[in-house]
Amino acid sequence: MANLGRLEELQSGPLDRLMESLAKFSRERWVMEQAPGPLRAKWARTWGLALVFPRLWEKAGLSAVLGGLVEASSAQSDFEKAAFGMVLNRPLDPASNLGTSQWLKTIYRPQWQGFNLHHLHRALDFLADHKDESEPALYARVRDLFSLK
Repeated sequence: MANLGRLEELQSGPLDRLMESLAKFSRERWVMEQAPGPLRAKWARTWGLALVFPRLWEKAGLSAVLGGLVEASSAQSDFEKAAFGMVLNRPLDPASNLGTSQWLKTIYRPQWQGFNLHHLHRALDFLADHKDESEPALYARVRDLFSLK
């Protein structure tokens, strides 16, 4: 904390000079001064956890179980990608299906381009229809993964 003086006196000019003096130590200002023109972001998306989470998804066996169900059912849609998105949403920004469909647009994952709310609903319907087949396989995988007896 610092006492810079009285506000009325600073607003008449000294505050601007002080800010200009301090600005030379700002990394953001240095980058902006080095840029040939104004900096503009075309888009911004999160991608970190979307790079790490697939490994956990594979390790837990979810890819194998869901992928096997999709292949066995001859389904035309890739329900695994939609399920992956819904599961990834829970620890990061839990939301309803509508909120999740909007949230997926903020994550950089090319596989989700064009995903909408109806993709999530169809994936949930698929999972509900195949619940009896998927739960024992997932339980067996978790039991092995955590060495449960």
